[in-house]
Amino acid sequence: MLRRLLLVMCIVLLSWPIMAYEVQLTVPLYGQLNNIYAGPASAQMVMNSYPPPGTPMYFEQSVIWTSIQSHNSGEAGWATDPQGMRGAMLELNPPPVGTWSILSYPVKEDLMFQVLFWMNYNNYAVPTLVNGGYHWVVVVGYETDIEPTYGSDPELIEITINNPWPIGSGQTETMDDDIWYDTYWANPVQNAGTWYNKYVAVIEPPEAEGTVSFTPVERRGLEEISSEAALQYAETWIDQLNLAAKDPSYAALDDQARENYGPLLVREGLSFGKTAKDVPYYYIIPYYITTNAEVLSAVDAKAVDGVRVCVIVNAFTGRYEEVASFHSPIDYIYKDEALQIAAKALGVETKVLDGTLVYQACALSQSRVTPFWEIFYREKGTFVYVDQLGKVYLSPFSSLYGR
Repeated sequence: MLRRLLLVMCIVLLSWPIMAYEVQLTVPLYGQLNNIYAGPASAQMVMNSYPPPGTPMYFEQSVIWTSIQSHNSGEAGWATDPQGMRGAMLELNPPPVGTWSILSYPVKEDLMFQVLFWMNYNNYAVPTLVNGGYHWVVVVGYETDIEPTYGSDPELIEITINNPWPIGSGQTETMDDDIWYDTYWANPVQNAGTWYNKYVAVIEPPEAEGTVSFTPVERRGLEEISSEAALQYAETWIDQLNLAAKDPSYAALDDQARENYGPLLVREGLSFGKTAKDVPYYYIIPYYITTNAEVLSAVDAKAVDGVRVCVIVNAFTGRYEEVASFHSPIDYIYKDEALQIAAKALGVETKVLDGTLVYQACALSQSRVTPFWEIFYREKGTFVYVDQLGKVYLSPFSSLYGR
């Protein structure tokens, strides 16, 4: 096992790209205040981060929400649509130079170039729709092999977003290019209407000529590595990639008082109609900081202020996928606790239930760093779902987009 682990690690290390060009903006992180305020929270971040000569301005999310509703297109199914996002930012705090424009493309690499080019040109953060149009996030940084200038063909290496999920906290996430394309930007907008089957961002016009290339990586497999191996990989990536330096919010990874909870194995997709080999799996390794000697010596003790930073690795190869930090520390619910919560809600014993930690963009989560528990009630052949706040749901789905 150790030999296989070291071999795979060497292969991954040798294949890792070298940073060539980087843009990292200073953008405040705000968590959405409820489950439909991703649009207002994203606009809040953008408008409060304009570079000179602009004037950053803070608006309450309720104020932004009201403005968004007055500018929404009126097409059915939207909380915040692209027209509402653009209109609210122009009304409340337009950019210091130029204006905002809605860019939508059927090819994700073409839209990605517009994001990279204009962030490099004017240093504005970019709000974009993810998860098939269900959710808004803000692109705040990236790395490419060359500078994304007019007519160029840069390769995206990694991307950093401010994600207003989870509710009341939000998180900063830095991920490899193939993770971005295979998860958040895996699918274009699915809501019928103007933006159907397109990738959408609100960016400075005019459109620039160019595209972005990337090399996809196979994320599926048949045999998961152990949680111990996943932790070893995470520790290696923290040092090898200097993850603590990728964003100030990741600094806890460099703290000598850093400790980890047990790795969490996550299935990327609900069970309906899928077998294990059809979907990727990944491990979340949660880290916390403590200076309490008693907590440090306890095997399964919980830190006083919860998880600060997480590292995600592929569950089949140990390859680095993502690092993320939370605006407010969180706690994770592990399997035994999730089964107890579901059993109490159903009025049954835990022995008749089984649980799998899953992530799929839905009403329960808009971030792969905050998966939820899919609980199978064997006697009834039905599912219930437990989120990371311990709430129980009969269905994880929602039909509202831009939330």
